[in-house]
Amino acid sequence: MTTVFKSTRSIAQRLGGRTQTMALRAFSNECQAARKVRDAIAEYRERNYTMEVPSRFKKELILPYTTSNGTIDVEQLNKLLVNIGYSDSCLSSKEQIELLRDAGCSGREFSKQQFMELLD
Repeated sequence: MTTVFKSTRSIAQRLGGRTQTMALRAFSNECQAARKVRDAIAEYRERNYTMEVPSRFKKELILPYTTSNGTIDVEQLNKLLVNIGYSDSCLSSKEQIELLRDAGCSGREFSKQQFMELLD
């Protein structure tokens, strides 16, 4: 049984008599860097992939930038933006740090899950 608490965006699963909780950290609306990336990718999708299912579009978009361990380096965001024609939306070093901090990352990488959250 899975229960979703929208206010905290946590998922609780009851497995074998015990409960495990995994917190999904959503990007805040105040994070300018997240909004900048989200807006550029949304505009790109509207112009080029309107007939594509949004989840499929996101998965296809990040596939070339995902490492073998399923993470995406923050530097790859700028490569992605340049490749889709939005080089003016590239993130500065300060914006990259802001984005990572907002995502709750300790290193310079996002998980696929975190990146998908960014695009929502």
